[in-house]
Amino acid sequence: MDPRASIAQFQSRVDLDNETRRNRGRIHTSNVQIQWFDRNSWSHPVFADLCDWALDENGSVHPSQISHIRNHKMRMFGLKVLDGFGAVNLATWAYHHDPQLLQVMGCRPLNQTVEEILKRSSAVLNPITGCPLDQGGWMLLFMGYIEIPNVPSGAVDPSDSEFLTAMDLLGPYVSAVMQSMGMDVWTAHSKVSGAMDNPAKAKKLMAVAAGVDRYDAKTLAADLDDICCGLEAIDKRTRSASTLLREILHGTNHEAVNA
Repeated sequence: MDPRASIAQFQSRVDLDNETRRNRGRIHTSNVQIQWFDRNSWSHPVFADLCDWALDENGSVHPSQISHIRNHKMRMFGLKVLDGFGAVNLATWAYHHDPQLLQVMGCRPLNQTVEEILKRSSAVLNPITGCPLDQGGWMLLFMGYIEIPNVPSGAVDPSDSEFLTAMDLLGPYVSAVMQSMGMDVWTAHSKVSGAMDNPAKAKKLMAVAAGVDRYDAKTLAADLDDICCGLEAIDKRTRSASTLLREILHGTNHEAVNA
């Protein structure tokens, strides 16, 4: 890469003060992660397992650390988390373009489980170089020096008519997710409480699923990401806010998804 192009990507952020740039990068990284996991059908535990495989290191990244990035709570990109994001992204690209690179990278040998995951997965590419983001690329993203195009901001309009319709259908949707996993409300509540950042939010979600409470538009818009984390604890599926709303409105076959 021409050094001038590298410098240019930094200069493209001179219109932002440093704190604004870094904060925007942190939020954008969360949105990239949500879209990436959603596109590849990765749950947080699945990604943690991929990190162990790509780095050949057990327990390299914990699912809770991944959740903190998703929920904008991680002020710093921990070294192991950063290493995992870069290694998995590079390995995903290498699997599709030059599998021999996996051995060069030091990944563990491919097994059937990992290969089935990688077959349906794609990497995040640097918009300037076209190369898959490595560990340094993820740090540039986190610091706000580069942005991945066409990544939804995650924001929703609580006055939108479709959003208001989804608000009324959320309870039956959550109930259907629980039923698809053969899970009663007490078991679901325990799992959701461990995934959401506030016990009151978990209690609210379960009450809505039981039909004894409902969200107002402002609260639902603010809690959508946490609700996605709670649902993932039930059925191990990573959803973005937009995916959740789409599934509520247009339906999804939970039994097929979890077969």
